[in-house]
Amino acid sequence: MTKEIVRNENIREDLLKVIEERDDIQWEWRLCYIVPFASLALMVCFLLPNVWLGLAASVPAVYHVVRLIWELRRSRARKKEIQTQIERGDLTVSEEILSHIAEETVYEPHRGHRRSHMANLAYVFYFQSGASWRHYPVEKHYAWSKVYDLTPQGLENTSVAGDTFYYIRLQSDGDIGYIYNKKMFVYKEG
Repeated sequence: MTKEIVRNENIREDLLKVIEERDDIQWEWRLCYIVPFASLALMVCFLLPNVWLGLAASVPAVYHVVRLIWELRRSRARKKEIQTQIERGDLTVSEEILSHIAEETVYEPHRGHRRSHMANLAYVFYFQSGASWRHYPVEKHYAWSKVYDLTPQGLENTSVAGDTFYYIRLQSDGDIGYIYNKKMFVYKEG
């Protein structure tokens, strides 16, 4: 099996995908609130002669628009921060041995746009050192790779207990990280 070289640029690309996946969850549910509230406000403005009622009805839509703009700016700032941290070399790269992969119920209040969809299944990779990595369902893992661009199912199928992984984590945020199987990748700094 040929091994591919993982560089900081590849790690940056993968970490940005994780950030985008997390942010997409937030943006989707905000948009689901903006459209109905804005429609309601427009109907109230045109159907009722009182303009103040229309303005009062538009407050929830305006709130969600402001929050959406704030979250977009925060996401852009986090992406810029990730780039500067990788350029500075503020990455923690450790080698971890996979103990098992578990399918767990994760509660995400705004993932499914309804209360009944708050519980979602997520795959979590557990390592012998006690570290864990939550598998975010991105379209392609390692999309930059010429040989190992894997679907989420492919990542789970190629990972076996006892495999050694490079576990990449940002020093400023322990939640943001990525894994690379050593049987497929070799990490080279730079």
